[in-house]
Amino acid sequence: MSTAARDSERTKLRHEVGSYVDPHSYVALDGTEHLYGEDWTRRRWEVYDRDEHRCVRCGKMLEFHQAEIDHKIPRSKCRDDRLQNLVTLCAGCHRTGPNSKHI
Repeated sequence: MSTAARDSERTKLRHEVGSYVDPHSYVALDGTEHLYGEDWTRRRWEVYDRDEHRCVRCGKMLEFHQAEIDHKIPRSKCRDDRLQNLVTLCAGCHRTGPNSKHI
């Protein structure tokens, strides 16, 4: 098993048992995850890998530093950092998306 796969498995296990690196990260009673610091960085990598390093809207290949992780349901409304509420976008699609303030 590669180091990246092992780290990914450890991350999944830590999240399943509710053990976080950042003391401010937590799981709310409704099951939504609220991640900060290193926990948020790891979640960004999980989303980026899941979306195969591409913008889910236009399909552009992205380097990790170019990828912007967007909340399907805006964080201001639900603060849900679970994988199913997150997608990888390029900067252009993120600026013009439905949750964008730039429209």
